[in-house]
Amino acid sequence: MKLTLGTIKNRHKMPVTNFIFEDKIEDVTDQAFIESMIKKKLSEATELDLYTTGLNIVNSAVIKHCYENGIKLTLEHYDRETKSYFKQPIIEWMNSKKEFIVASVLEKCSKLYGREFSNDYIYDIINYMDSQNYDYANMNKYKAKGISELIVAKIVLSEKEKEFLEVKYEHRERIHN
Repeated sequence: MKLTLGTIKNRHKMPVTNFIFEDKIEDVTDQAFIESMIKKKLSEATELDLYTTGLNIVNSAVIKHCYENGIKLTLEHYDRETKSYFKQPIIEWMNSKKEFIVASVLEKCSKLYGREFSNDYIYDIINYMDSQNYDYANMNKYKAKGISELIVAKIVLSEKEKEFLEVKYEHRERIHN
């Protein structure tokens, strides 16, 4: 769902009626509180236009959340000279959370295997994951067990590399279980 929000209500006049923070933030150093409010407010978001204030801790936390959750993000900054807002696209390349998740796993696999993988594999991987009823919502659980990397490996690696990884992850599973 696309959302258009301001960061903090009553901090500046903005052309929106909905905000991530409806009330003043009492402790701007309470990152856990700030991040929990952002997570709650953006739980259904796939795209966000955000009218910003100068409170950088909030802006940074929103950028971090959007990046980690595959949410397209455009910041709206106020220009004092023109008395209007201008757009700054921040995260715009991904079309879905699935693409974002797979792209981040593919990047991790590139580092893990010491070779670059083309983003052309993203849709093949998504199709495979969908066919296996892969639970995207629990990606962190899968990452912890190395399963996501193994799924990528099944699609993009050579047979010799696949055999090596299957042995590696079977060994890891025996140790951790």
